[in-house]
Amino acid sequence: MTPAERAAMKSMLNRGTSNFRHTLIIAGQDVARIHDVALTPSNGALADQDFVRNYLRAEYRGNTNPADYSNRLIRGVVITPGRFEELEPTGVIGDANPTPSLLRATGGAGIARASHQYTQQLGTPVDSMAGIASSTGGRNVVYYGFDWRHAGRFNFEPDRSGAWRLLLGALDFSQQFRGVLPIEVVSFNAYQSAERAVNVEFTTAMETEIASLSIERAVMSE
Repeated sequence: MTPAERAAMKSMLNRGTSNFRHTLIIAGQDVARIHDVALTPSNGALADQDFVRNYLRAEYRGNTNPADYSNRLIRGVVITPGRFEELEPTGVIGDANPTPSLLRATGGAGIARASHQYTQQLGTPVDSMAGIASSTGGRNVVYYGFDWRHAGRFNFEPDRSGAWRLLLGALDFSQQFRGVLPIEVVSFNAYQSAERAVNVEFTTAMETEIASLSIERAVMSE
């Protein structure tokens, strides 16, 4: 994400109040990996530990073991407790397999706990958090350390798992802590249709004082 994008998200979250919390739901395997680094004279456009640690309430701890976490499970902790999701390759030629980030919740006001945990790492890893769910002051934030497009369907619950349940679970978390959402989401899915294209499909049952909906994307460069 560019500095302007991160600054805009900080500004939005800072405008929340205890009576009207602002909500951010974000997923990306490279967000913490790229931005949770110490500032040097040459990386000012990327280094932003304040955004990762104080707004997403996450600390980047490295890669999963194995780094390619294809067809392995995560388990809900704070969000959809005990439910499993599977991280899967997109199946698009040339697209990399899932290499999600290991996270640790940072300290601070309010609460910050694991949303999900990686359950099929090798050995006995110290860190296993796959996402952080936090509620602090005037904001609720759910950050998943993997990409939406890799959120596949768990074989035993193919009709209700995946990106759809991850989004609805994050919305439920926000509502639990008095987040105000002007729409009721019925379904949500995101999948990669080409090497650099992602289709997002969603259905709403109710919209309150909504004139339009905007879909935003961040362009990542390697």
